[in-house]
Amino acid sequence: MPLADLGDCTLEYRTILGDAGHPALVFLHEGLGSAGLWRDFPDKVARRTGARALVYSRAGYGHSSPLAGKRGPRFMHDEALDVLPQLLCRFLGRRPAMASPRAP
Repeated sequence: MPLADLGDCTLEYRTILGDAGHPALVFLHEGLGSAGLWRDFPDKVARRTGARALVYSRAGYGHSSPLAGKRGPRFMHDEALDVLPQLLCRFLGRRPAMASPRAP
């Protein structure tokens, strides 16, 4: 899988082509997984729906860069608010709309 340099980390990812008129699919692995563990499931879903898709591994997983420090209890929240919007902007051409402001 290719790597995306986000400045403070490098993440493995892959995109699946589809109709830009459909909402894009993003496949997020669980806490101990990686993009590779999805196998061909994202391809099947994208093909069936016609949607574009993004699959990636968080830092510290798969072939992404190792962690720079310890993870706190909110690491998945931080990932969703910091890293994921960067990836969506880079690969899908836009940042997601935020439903609510970031919690302190």
